[in-house]
Amino acid sequence: MTTRTHSIERAVLLALTAIAIAACGGSASGRPVASARPDPTGSALKPSAAPPSVEAPVPSEGPSADPTVEPSPAPTAHPPVPAGPVRPAVRAWSRQRTVFAGDCGVPAASVDAGGRYHVVASCDTRIRYAVSADGRTWTAHTFARPAHRLEVDPQVAVDGRTLYLAYTRLRPVDGGCGDDGLTDVGVYYRTKRLPDGAWSAAVRIGHVGDHLQSFRVVDRVIHETFVSADGRGPVSYGRQAGSTFSAIRLPEAVATSLRIGDDGRPRIAFTTQHTLRLATVGRGGKLAVTTLFDGKDMAIVGPSLVLGAGNRAYLTWTAQQPWGGGCADGERPYPRKGVYFGTDASGAWQVKRLSSVPGASSIALDPDAGIAHTVISQQRGLRYLARDAAGAWSWQDIPDTDSTWALAVRHEPRTDALLVLAQSYGDGSPQIVAIIGSARRS
Repeated sequence: MTTRTHSIERAVLLALTAIAIAACGGSASGRPVASARPDPTGSALKPSAAPPSVEAPVPSEGPSADPTVEPSPAPTAHPPVPAGPVRPAVRAWSRQRTVFAGDCGVPAASVDAGGRYHVVASCDTRIRYAVSADGRTWTAHTFARPAHRLEVDPQVAVDGRTLYLAYTRLRPVDGGCGDDGLTDVGVYYRTKRLPDGAWSAAVRIGHVGDHLQSFRVVDRVIHETFVSADGRGPVSYGRQAGSTFSAIRLPEAVATSLRIGDDGRPRIAFTTQHTLRLATVGRGGKLAVTTLFDGKDMAIVGPSLVLGAGNRAYLTWTAQQPWGGGCADGERPYPRKGVYFGTDASGAWQVKRLSSVPGASSIALDPDAGIAHTVISQQRGLRYLARDAAGAWSWQDIPDTDSTWALAVRHEPRTDALLVLAQSYGDGSPQIVAIIGSARRS
């Protein structure tokens, strides 16, 4: 490995670690987060009284029966990713447009039924929101935060004609040895009526000390994954219906990606230290967990999950070398490192490595055409890959993205366009940018 390649891969690993920390409870301000304690027991969903609006502690829930854990599926034979672009699914890419300027964390995005894009991010520990009808012209708003509070790691979700914005609130405290000086106050959310309603006041859900990871709303029922106990506790799935909140622990989970199926059941892709797992929350709050990928001695990070027809799962994730900061860390070979894709669309699990270079990834689905759209970060910029309904792959490099890092991709069904959100350092200052891909259906 050349010195240049080694330096690039080390930079990639550091960036991936930052994204993984943000995904599993870190803050956009660079706050370090203690590892969640592995919890092999799990717990059933347990209703409790509605959490109080004041910042008072709530007793934690105890463990219950073990979840059902199924063995890892054997990889199914599959055609390789083509060596060059083959009939790409996008005919043109727009130039980069600034959504947020400044020091911003990993953004989240959603598309409403009217085709409008909604993007949120934490910039300088304040929540920012931007909306666009075409992905080219953006209108941004910065929320005022309470005195002596910081707000980070937002998520956004659309439920019918209501837009939800959720995030984690922090309280600065006197730090010390091993203490970052920040305490998790809890997860809060706001709503607005689409398209032009006013934002509601912030309301807390869950327990004091929770830190948000992922967030969805279906039929006014809020679904989330979160880290408890100020980033030290286990990672859990939470559900709030009306005034009742319930939670279930995800065994050994570190980072999560949450979707709600057509059957109303949550599916959660989550990483442990070395594996990728997929959990389905069944009746009575029982978990069925399948291990999809075992990285052995590699670190598994960055799960991204979408669901297709029949609740078939499509996922991407990254396997990278463990990073301890030592000079010798890069010397050991990790031949299976890279960006991976997995799906059970054929009825059996298929796992494919999309790139041998670790990088951030995100996936979106066009359910009508059966196309899985994936964007990954490579050493020389962003790469777009498409898998059609027959399982054939094509790819192309997104032009003029050598100074960008992929963060999210979303599909807009009315115009068949793709929104790619990335962090850009092209002009020497950080910013969140949007790139629009004009898709081409067969």
